[in-house]
Amino acid sequence: MVKNNQQDLAREVNILILNLGAHERLGTTEVQQEIKVKQLFAHEGFSMQHLKNDIALLQLATPAKLSDKVNTVCLPVQGSRIPDGHRCYITGMSLFFSEIALGEGGGSR
Repeated sequence: MVKNNQQDLAREVNILILNLGAHERLGTTEVQQEIKVKQLFAHEGFSMQHLKNDIALLQLATPAKLSDKVNTVCLPVQGSRIPDGHRCYITGMSLFFSEIALGEGGGSR
């Protein structure tokens, strides 16, 4: 059964583990860290069915060790107004293995 609402995601957040600093396709690196997710804040308009607003903030259970491969994202100053249509970019890589998004049996996204 595919779960597609915030309540389902919030209830099962304890099974999410982030693999930070994994910048090589095979094997592990010195800066790689596995960190559990403490809390997930999904976009209020999130829909897995339509893949709309598929963005969330994740609160880590423990702090990440920052390095040249693991760093924070730059956010605008609080109260800033970004004009409509302005392009904003963030980069990263992810694989998503979870019953939360894909139903029983898991898979990748």
